[in-house]
Amino acid sequence: MRRILKVVPIFPSFIIWEASSSEIPCTKWEILIKAHEIQAYERKDGVEVEQSKRKTHCRAKFPHVEDWQDKFTDKALSEWPNKQESFKSWSQLEKEVVLKFLNEQPKVFRDFNGITFLRGIKSISKGNPASSVKKLNAIALFDDFFNSKEKSQILSHEFSHLHMVELNEEKVTELTYEMGWRLKNGVEFIRLDSYPLVKEDSGVDISEDLANHFELYLHKPDKLKKISPEVFNKLKSLVGPEFKLEL
Repeated sequence: MRRILKVVPIFPSFIIWEASSSEIPCTKWEILIKAHEIQAYERKDGVEVEQSKRKTHCRAKFPHVEDWQDKFTDKALSEWPNKQESFKSWSQLEKEVVLKFLNEQPKVFRDFNGITFLRGIKSISKGNPASSVKKLNAIALFDDFFNSKEKSQILSHEFSHLHMVELNEEKVTELTYEMGWRLKNGVEFIRLDSYPLVKEDSGVDISEDLANHFELYLHKPDKLKKISPEVFNKLKSLVGPEFKLEL
């Protein structure tokens, strides 16, 4: 049988093996797993796995987000609010980077319907890695996102912008009160200086501050709990026990 040397990318590196020309084909979203034997072991969740032999098969690279593989658009949306921002086509590697970190987001984020990812070049706001627009169900990821070491945090932040408007309005209002926001003259929110900022830009507006709190709750819960136990508990009650990263 003719033998072929295959090189298949598995983010962020490559695996090389010898394979026969009759092997099953895998898609660009899958990796080929060679036939192998699994020794009995106990998983982290306590489930015991018996010894077994596995046949050669294709395995999804990002099993939690297979439905998101066609959510990338190479064109700007006509209704995108910032007309000075430009967009470009996605590369396969960039898509895989996004899916890798989306794969670990809370299930409620991964279950969003109709989201579109745009490949932005540069935000009109200096240093801004991403933007989201709820009415368009769209998230733009700029060059700064791909240069960042906090890609998962950025995705959590942008999805939080989309998610917060779907939560119980009364409970969200109670949360923002604990965060230091007050309604002035019935038309605008102001933030009291006596309340601590969780991030430097938390004083920009109430939506940004909320997204910062959601991000911190997911990625640095101990820090949020230390800054404000009251806010942490309110947020925990609002989002429920399933709102967590799938690491």
